[in-house]
Amino acid sequence: MYKYLIIVFLLIISKVPASEQVDVNDLLNKLQENQKNYAAYSATSVITSEIKKEQETYFSRRETVIFIDGERIDFRNHQWRNLKSKDQATPLEDADFRSFLWDGSSFYYYTKLDKYDCSLNITSNSDDKIEFLSTGYEGTPLIGIFNGDQIPVYSILRKAKTISLREQLEKIGESKCYVINAVTDHGEYTVWIDPEHGYNIAKAEVSKKKGDIHLGKPLSWMGDTTGLGYRSEIVPLSGYSFNLLNVRFEKINSVWVPVEADYETTLDYGGRITKAKTHHKQTHTDLNPDFKSLKAFIPDIPDGTQVYKNDSPGTKYIWLDGKPVM
Repeated sequence: MYKYLIIVFLLIISKVPASEQVDVNDLLNKLQENQKNYAAYSATSVITSEIKKEQETYFSRRETVIFIDGERIDFRNHQWRNLKSKDQATPLEDADFRSFLWDGSSFYYYTKLDKYDCSLNITSNSDDKIEFLSTGYEGTPLIGIFNGDQIPVYSILRKAKTISLREQLEKIGESKCYVINAVTDHGEYTVWIDPEHGYNIAKAEVSKKKGDIHLGKPLSWMGDTTGLGYRSEIVPLSGYSFNLLNVRFEKINSVWVPVEADYETTLDYGGRITKAKTHHKQTHTDLNPDFKSLKAFIPDIPDGTQVYKNDSPGTKYIWLDGKPVM
């Protein structure tokens, strides 16, 4: 009789959908655990975008490299903007260059738009590091920080107003995924978590409306003046959506890592719509880089560059021998 009851119990358990046997908190813990994979991390990427704004369509291309060691960030970005087609040639000499470096105490923002237009801003404000991660590097959705957010998605979902797990697993590609639905202060989130690829995010949909948090502030703080000419009116952002799609994973050092994906972003400025489709592909990923040999976290600024220091406004500096001098 005892053996019979055990068999019946096991049969009942086997029929329960897997999503009912997993707690939402367990999934959020796994997302948080994934962040540890990027404690020492570098990635080289190619990012292409198609942007549609009213009747205008243009393209951009970025070639980037990023180093992260948990505290410091070193990012370098060549960018070709306002391309007429996705196949337009992009010689290196035509690219804008930007680099962002947080070395643990100071933030260095270097721009070079052409050989005569270059400058360096230095600040000790650590908030610039947070702002950079949410707006400067377009690879953050692959490591769990979505466009429009400044903190990991697991942190947002932990504070959700309502959160639930769909009863059935849903197939994304060849994987069966858990699906979380949540309403948060940052908007509405649907996140597909792939247990076959290290419990990474395989797909996500985010929708924000008036009052929701966007880049750390209420959505409407962000405004658009494009096409207004001399008018002083600023049209506030009234709606925003972000979709993460077609995520591809690779196993690196026995760890499943997302290395390629598509992003779809829509911004609604009171009926004036801007849509962007972005493809992000990492061409090299290292979960244990040799930062010293890569010369990461060291300012690489040409001598003679004009320097602006936020703590010394009005004082003129130039960069010379690895430091700003008066």
